[in-house]
Amino acid sequence: AITTKAKKLKAIILAMLTTIATSPAIADMSAVSGPYMAVMGAVQGVELDGTACNKGSSGSDGCEITAGSLGRVFGIAGGEIGWVVGLGDKFGIGIGGTYLAGDASIEGDPGAGDADPTEQIAVDIKNHWTVFVQPMISISDNSALYIKYGHTEADLEITGDVKDTVNELQGRTYALGTRAATSAGGLFMQMEAGAVDYDQLNIYRSSTADTATADPLVAYGSLTLGYKF
Repeated sequence: AITTKAKKLKAIILAMLTTIATSPAIADMSAVSGPYMAVMGAVQGVELDGTACNKGSSGSDGCEITAGSLGRVFGIAGGEIGWVVGLGDKFGIGIGGTYLAGDASIEGDPGAGDADPTEQIAVDIKNHWTVFVQPMISISDNSALYIKYGHTEADLEITGDVKDTVNELQGRTYALGTRAATSAGGLFMQMEAGAVDYDQLNIYRSSTADTATADPLVAYGSLTLGYKF
């Protein structure tokens, strides 16, 4: 079965492709082509959708199955380097990498949800980095529209009543953005909106046999200021 999250991401990708397919290509790519460096700021919303198995109660296979969602919105900053290669007058492709520092801490209970302080856990997701490709199409004399696909990894720290924790998350980034060159030579501004679909996260409580699984999803909007060499 297709999960709700997968349906959301599929809709995002379809919207990106539709937008590019219907965009007028009326200028060349020279204004945005070339190597570049940039700084960026972003607002991210982290959501953990998942289920927990409470072994202390009866239910399917000896579990009380509960479902829930945790989340947090936070600001973050970082940098980006890359290269945009022109492919004819109207199209181009960018390759590069981004790094975003900072972290989001989300607290919760992987078991019965009884809010016992000794049973709480904290999930910290931080230090996100992405390598990406982004096809681009010119939409004016000095700007271009692009879609982005990337491989993303982040450091993960889970503390509290847990065991056998992992220290890294991997996922896929999908985004849509615009890049516009300014009147000052080489300077540009970029706006982007996207989502990072991380792999499923498994959490095991150390004091009991309770377990939980979560599907981390990060939605974000970013503003980037850079210089094209």
